[in-house]
Formats: sequence, C-alpha cells, structure tokens
Amino acid sequence: MNANEMLRTLAGATGLTRQQADDALIAGLTVLSEVVSAEETRDLLAQLPKSVRDRIPVSGTTLPMRPIEFLARVAELTTVTGEDTERIVRAVFEVLTEAVNAGEMNDIAEELGDEYAELLGREERLRREHARTESSDHGLAATVIGLAVSSVHAVGRAVWGPIDAGLRLGGLRH
Repeated sequence: MNANEMLRTLAGATGLTRQQADDALIAGLTVLSEVVSAEETRDLLAQLPKSVRDRIPVSGTTLPMRPIEFLARVAELTTVTGEDTERIVRAVFEVLTEAVNAGEMNDIAEELGDEYAELLGREERLRREHARTESSDHGLAATVIGLAVSSVHAVGRAVWGPIDAGLRLGGLRH
C-alpha cells in the first residue's frame, strides 16, 4: 500500500482531511515507536512507504505506556481530541494492518500485550484465543484425570490379582 492509499483509507474511515489523516498517521506511528522496541519499529517501518518511514523517529528505549496514555500522547501530537482520538488511532491500526504483513502486526500486538487488543481491533481474536486456551486446559485436565483413574485401576488389578488367586487356592473365595 503506498502513502496516498494509506492516507485516502485513513481519511475515508475517519472523516479527516488528507492533512489531518497524515498528521494522525505520523503521530500514531511516532507513539508506537516509543512503545515498541527499536528492532520492531524498524521491521514495521521497513514495510511502509519511504515518505512515511522517513518521518518516524526510532528510539533506542521503550516507554511503558497503557492504552489510555498512548491515546493521550497521540492527542498531544495532533489536533484531535477526546473520543475522536481513540476512533482515529483504531483507524491508524486498521490501515497498518492492511499495509504490512500479518506477521508484523502479530509481532507488534505481542509486544504491546493484551491490554492493547481492543485498540488494535483484535479483541475478537483475543477472545477466541482465550476460549481455545480454556478449552484446551479443560481438555488437559480431563486427560490427566483419565490417566490417573486408568493408572489406579491398573494398579488395583495388579495388586488384587495375586490376592484373589491366593484366596481361591485357600478355599476362602469361589
């Protein structure tokens, strides 16, 4: 996706002018570069048009930032305020998702953590992953319990067999 397509998509999704969309994209990427590692920032920027990547600083340090702080920082760098900031940042992430490969966005999402899932538009995916983990945990528990019961039965048969044979030989059991 070239820079014009990115800006057109962002402007169309948000109702921003092209200049405002450009400001929002650069602000979103700038704050993202402050939150994720320099290596991940470079990997992301390598997939973006030169006219975009050349305007994003890459820092050697990362700042811990909650999603609310991320939004506030983007608002500081743009003329966008209030509830519009969250809507616009979501749209920026949607454009990035279209512009770069899925593996890169997965890497970004992993670095940001689950608390960013909603902002990244990945809340449904996160719900599915948690449901799968829970069901596999339940499946694992059932498997462990099943193996334990089978083991107890096997041990019981191994112990009871000779006792039963001795009782039969002694005439104490039919």
